[in-house]
Formats: sequence, structure tokens, C-alpha cells
Amino acid sequence: MPRKDPESRREYAREYARSHADEARKRAREYYETHKDDPEFKRKLQERSLAWKRENPERVLEARRVRRRERMATDPSFVEATRAAKRRAAAKKIPAIKGLVAERKSAGCLCCPETELACLDFHHLNPAEKSFQITPYQLVHKSLESISAEIDKCVVLCANCHRKFHAGVITLQVAALSHQI
Repeated sequence: MPRKDPESRREYAREYARSHADEARKRAREYYETHKDDPEFKRKLQERSLAWKRENPERVLEARRVRRRERMATDPSFVEATRAAKRRAAAKKIPAIKGLVAERKSAGCLCCPETELACLDFHHLNPAEKSFQITPYQLVHKSLESISAEIDKCVVLCANCHRKFHAGVITLQVAALSHQI
């Protein structure tokens, strides 16, 4: 007897699909094997695949993460290739980061006339707002936009003045800060 209740029809369809899943997979595999060389079949399959990926981005990302974790655990050459790719990407970013940092340090120390880039530090005005330290090791893993935003929260001090400030020997004047921000 046909099921009149929509919920019971759905439940029956789900149960039927579960019980006949192996047969359905077998038919789908056979269909694929007989049509895989047909260009029209390939085009439609690719379109469906792309549409599904657009509709399910979270599932796509999770599947990629799972495959990557599995491969990282089992394939040493993949691990080395991944590390090398990260090193190459960081090496490409370094000149842009150095340029941004040099541009922001170009005014020199806020408290003294020091302008040597190697001697200048970034000091966060509000430590509670600090997302990360502005150090070479931290910067290669961040985007230029996030680096710029983090530098905007800072003032430039030379190493000596920075140490003196943290020791309480000198204080930063609010009026002096306004010209740098």
C-alpha cells in the first residue's frame, strides 16, 4: 500500500536507499565505465561536480583536510614537498614585508633622533589589542594586510628608548604620539 504521509515516504525512501546502496554504486560504476570516454558525459559530470562543490564548500574543505592529514601521515615526500612550498612562499613574501616595515620605521624613533632601521622596534600602545608580535618569524605567516593593521597599533622606538620605556625610565607623551599615528 502506498504511504500517504510525506514523512513516512521519505523514511521509506531513505531505508530503501540504504538497503540498496551497493547495487546503486555498482550500476553507477558500470554506467561510468561505459560512458567515461564520451566528451559530453565528461562535460556534464564536470559541471555537476563543480555545482556540488559550490553548494558544499565546507564539505569540500573538510575532505581536503582529511586527505591532506592522511597523506602527511603516510607520504614523507609529500611532507618534504609541502615544507619546501611553504619556504618558497615565505621567501617570495619577505621583500614585501621588509619594504612595509622599512616604510613604517622611516620616521625614526619617537623619543630620540635614531633612524637606523636595525635599531628600531615597534611598541604596541595598548598591549591588550596586540594580535601578534612584529618579529620576522611571525610575519612570514601573516598577510600584508594583517601586518599593516598590527603596525598601525604601534609606535616606533629605538631599542634603547624601548627598553627605557619598559623599565619606567621614560614615558611616552600623548602629544608626541599624535604626529606618528
